[in-house]
Amino acid sequence: MIETSNVPAATEFTFSRTFDASRQQVWNAFSQPEHLKHWRGPKGCSIEIARFEFHPNGIFLYSMKMPGGPPMWGRFIYREISAPSRLVFVNSFSDENGGLARNPWMSRFPLETLNTIVFTEENGKTTLTLTGGPINCTDDERNLYLANIDNMREGFGGSFDVLAAYLPQIEDTSNRELRSTRIFDAPRDLVFRMWTEPEHLKRWWGPNGFTITIHKIDVRPGSEWDFIMHGPDGRDFPTHKRYLVVDPPNRLVFEHTSEPRHR
Repeated sequence: MIETSNVPAATEFTFSRTFDASRQQVWNAFSQPEHLKHWRGPKGCSIEIARFEFHPNGIFLYSMKMPGGPPMWGRFIYREISAPSRLVFVNSFSDENGGLARNPWMSRFPLETLNTIVFTEENGKTTLTLTGGPINCTDDERNLYLANIDNMREGFGGSFDVLAAYLPQIEDTSNRELRSTRIFDAPRDLVFRMWTEPEHLKRWWGPNGFTITIHKIDVRPGSEWDFIMHGPDGRDFPTHKRYLVVDPPNRLVFEHTSEPRHR
């Protein structure tokens, strides 16, 4: 019987790097495909992004190509996204369809590693701290992982050298953040229901004089809310939102998208 371990020790691999950039700039480098393609991977490689689903349980599927070499595929499966401070994902080699694949150089290397990245900012500079380790692995696979920590640290160092050079090209969008606070004379559970139950949403969502028709609402991470707002002048405004974090009754995070992704 093969012994396996499902939970990595948090200190099996650690790496820290401080960048002369705001936390929002560094976060954007990890969360936006138009930036990821310019720095992700070993130094000297180019990448092509096949899929990018930046939400819990979403996949980032990409191919890497070194000069003169064949393409290699890799993937992230996102577990936690807390912008712009924390990112948790499972990393592995892959095939072009997103299936698990072995390390092309070390066939007994763990198939999957769980990584946590924390972003902290101080005095306009951002420190990235990565911790991780293998999951669902045998003892032999874990030992091989531990034996290659220095090589992994060198690899991350090269990749982050490229990131450091690229970061000045990323716009700092933190000053675009909008915050609004309102206190309601109602229990928190009830207010959360107003934001998540269609029979309530349709009675208040939108500007004064608007009505809405809800086509789909599935309040789970990675699922969508698809609806149309009807203006008093007869114009319609299709609207699509994707849920990222659903933590009743404390927290709700969603992104606005231009097109429904489930169609």
